[in-house]
Amino acid sequence: ALEKATVAYLIPPTDGAVKMMSHLLQTDMRMHVADESFTIGGREYERGTLIAKVSENGENLHDLIDRTRAEFQVEVVPTNTAYVQKGAHMGGPKVKWVKPPKVLIVVNRPTNYASGHTWYLFDEVLGYPTTRVKGSDLRRVDLNKFNTIILPDGRYSSGDGFGESFADRISEWVADGGTLITLRGATSWAASEDIGLLKNKLLKRKVPIARKSTDDEKEEKTEEVTPDNVPGAFFHADVFQKHWVTFGYRPHLDVFYSGRVILGPTSETAGRSLVSFGKREGLLSSGFCWPESMDLLAETPYVVYRSRGSGHIIGFVDDPNFRAMYPSLQRLFINAAMFGAAH
Repeated sequence: ALEKATVAYLIPPTDGAVKMMSHLLQTDMRMHVADESFTIGGREYERGTLIAKVSENGENLHDLIDRTRAEFQVEVVPTNTAYVQKGAHMGGPKVKWVKPPKVLIVVNRPTNYASGHTWYLFDEVLGYPTTRVKGSDLRRVDLNKFNTIILPDGRYSSGDGFGESFADRISEWVADGGTLITLRGATSWAASEDIGLLKNKLLKRKVPIARKSTDDEKEEKTEEVTPDNVPGAFFHADVFQKHWVTFGYRPHLDVFYSGRVILGPTSETAGRSLVSFGKREGLLSSGFCWPESMDLLAETPYVVYRSRGSGHIIGFVDDPNFRAMYPSLQRLFINAAMFGAAH
């Protein structure tokens, strides 16, 4: 049986721990997450460790923790001291209250069937409630009832209600503390020049065009076109390890990528690349990709982050939830969705 804690219960960051947290948040349990590693009782705990403080929860805390740790097969360490020998302190700024996410997912037009992948993740994997709204109805929704909005893959346009006026509206919502998460086509929309929610440039492929000069001699010029579609391959990527979206990750990761959404490198004023495709040499891990596409992909973001006011915009150039095939990538999305409101 689990020893009863007098100060707190510590839950190291694993996929099971996040599922356990999703369940406990629905019981009105108050939980925290450590943005930095810390050492307590001679043991070091990774960033992303969850903390349930005894003083902030009810008398049934121990029984609830004990029951759910067995259900989710999660390690829980009781502590009878708050003395931290090194790292983030329990009452310090690097330990954040996990504010329960109030999630809105856009479904139907302009999204495609891919919205079901994210819906499945919340319903069947995390068991966490969401509100699903048709894209055509979004303009009538009070966004202030939510702190997390997810735009799945799709073809977003002003004709579907996703023009500059909506971008201004959601930009203000983000500045007030909201977390916007965009996937694939939605990321392309967010990064487009007229929308500008993300400040990365959408990369194009340069192709030669033949053009005659005034003296009838052919002069070779180039034009920019949409990159060729990547049918699906694994690529080496680098992980920025000082951000809450990358809780639980090591410095390097193989990511699956398909499609043709490629963002330019992130400048210091545009935000930060949280997961970036590796250098051109040795970029491909498994599968096939056109050399020209790899030239474009090298050292560009797979996940990009931009802060605005008190909120966050997190863009994925592909859908990590696609058919629930890549749990190692889904953790990035889960961190974004479940911890955005906490930060």
